[in-house]
Amino acid sequence: MYLQWNDGFSVGIKTFDDQHKKLFEIINRFHAGILERKRKEALGNLLGELMEYIKIHFEAEETEMKAHGYPDYEQHKKEHDEFLEKVNNFECRYRAGEEILTVEVLGSLVEWLDTHLNGTDKLYTPFLQQKGVK
Repeated sequence: MYLQWNDGFSVGIKTFDDQHKKLFEIINRFHAGILERKRKEALGNLLGELMEYIKIHFEAEETEMKAHGYPDYEQHKKEHDEFLEKVNNFECRYRAGEEILTVEVLGSLVEWLDTHLNGTDKLYTPFLQQKGVK
């Protein structure tokens, strides 16, 4: 397993933790696909699945933040939008036949996820928990 979930990644909100675990699972399947030298189409499909799940997750976070008046909502959403653009760019370039290093893509995904979970996401935890989000 490339990425292993541990409680250090937890933001303390079950729905979001479950969604983060699912992101880990998709990234792990992408990593396994690279190691198994899966065909380009299979890796492209995993990137597409990751992109779709990221959208679902970001929408869930943003809905809660907006509903409760999270003061750093705009900055958080901006980070989400920038990351979506980056993943979409990877997927488009990959499907268009451009030679991009899948290991580079994987490293970029993992770095962002680690930074975002352990930084930006943990900033909303006390605020949302105080509002009753568990």
